Amino acid sequence: MYIHFQHSPHSLSLSESQRPYRRRVRERRNKQDSTDDGPDSDSNTNIGRRRRKSTNIPYANTEGFRVTTYTNQRSSIPDASVIPAGQPFAGRMSGGSGRSEIFGTRTYGSGYPNGGSTRGTSGRDLPFFFWPIAWPALKTGPGFDYLHANGEYGDPTNSTRLGGPQMVATFTLFNTTLPSAITFRVLSDNVTVLALTDFINANCSLSSVTPDFITEPISPFLTTSDSRPAPETVVQYYRASSIALALDMYNNTAIHSPVDGVFDAPLPELDERASDMLSCLNLTIGRAAPLVTSVRTSKPDSEEEAKGSPATTVVAVICSLFGFCILAGVLMRYISIRRRRANANALAARY
Repeated sequence: MYIHFQHSPHSLSLSESQRPYRRRVRERRNKQDSTDDGPDSDSNTNIGRRRRKSTNIPYANTEGFRVTTYTNQRSSIPDASVIPAGQPFAGRMSGGSGRSEIFGTRTYGSGYPNGGSTRGTSGRDLPFFFWPIAWPALKTGPGFDYLHANGEYGDPTNSTRLGGPQMVATFTLFNTTLPSAITFRVLSDNVTVLALTDFINANCSLSSVTPDFITEPISPFLTTSDSRPAPETVVQYYRASSIALALDMYNNTAIHSPVDGVFDAPLPELDERASDMLSCLNLTIGRAAPLVTSVRTSKPDSEEEAKGSPATTVVAVICSLFGFCILAGVLMRYISIRRRRANANALAARY
């Protein structure tokens, strides 16, 4: 099943050389449709065709979230609510945002609903529940401080982060006309990176014969000066800056400007294969990034809540009695029918 996705105006734009990608994907998809086993086939070109998957993520030992990939515009999302006391970021709002608001820009602090491209994430709400990426504070000063949000989201290895510590998935594309291989990286929490890696491998391999697309094992995000990805290499943020797509050969020094509004550095010139790959990565992340679709409570807040309120108890009793009455009525009807049949048989035997 192809899932339609409405793009944000802030989504990664496609150059003229990239636009034929969608046409080629449609052609390969139509060809595959005549030979595959159905919508859940493992075809490498079935973008948007992965089966929806869900998983529960424990959080703060008292609450959990059901996280689902490939949601669409009609999927339910939890309403925005205030984070209760005792939880990280208590007093802020969380939830309320869905798939249509997932795209950001190249600015750290983008990807928030109605938030434009405001730089930084310090003190902001969590509209998708997931925490923003924590960049290490390797440099300080104007143009740098906003990247590490005053340390309020902890270290990248912080295990209390929703979805687990930050991890990196690395994808290298060979056999291009460029001087060297092209390396893309996806940075986010562990659960998100694991899910996206599965879908990227399925959707974005341009050849099923030539090993031209290599996925390295997922690795922890390091906090050293030579760690990758670096903020300067990010070409797109998603989901309130909790996911980043980076290109190693990109160097966006504009992010370190002491003032807002400086234009981002243009993307490097890519050949057709690299442009196709960048487009596929962008679309797959936008469509498949895990989103919270429901919030559950693992245990009641009080003994009274566990027992239920008087009103709910009365309703339960009425429903039980009503169910018993229905069952009794069905049973009496059955007995009545049996008696009528017995009387009819006795009458027929008499005559």
